[in-house]
Amino acid sequence: MWGMDILGPFRMATGQRRFVIVAIDYFTKWIEAEALATITASKCEEFFWKNVICCFGVPKNLITDNGKQGIAAHRSGPPHGSSVAVFRSRNEENLRGNLDLLDDVRAQAFDQMISTKQRVARYYNRRV
Repeated sequence: MWGMDILGPFRMATGQRRFVIVAIDYFTKWIEAEALATITASKCEEFFWKNVICCFGVPKNLITDNGKQGIAAHRSGPPHGSSVAVFRSRNEENLRGNLDLLDDVRAQAFDQMISTKQRVARYYNRRV
């Protein structure tokens, strides 16, 4: 379940940004946020596709307190006329690819941990 909200207007920041659009996954408490100069339906949709659907897949539930201003009211389908099924299959392929790389990432992290431990031990032994 994802929740979305728009915060602002705030004082002008760089790039004339005054608003913040926020999405949160209620299960993992993962937050996605982006500062925007203006709030439009297309920018909200772009944020949602880029930060939620492409990264996490299509949410089963979307909660918004903004009524018709929320992204749920502006959803007009996937960008560039593609179908949701195409996005789901691409997302699943990308996730499977990430799982294939998981062992390599773990091995790199382990090597980095060993290297750091050795460096700390050398530093400590020089001082003792």
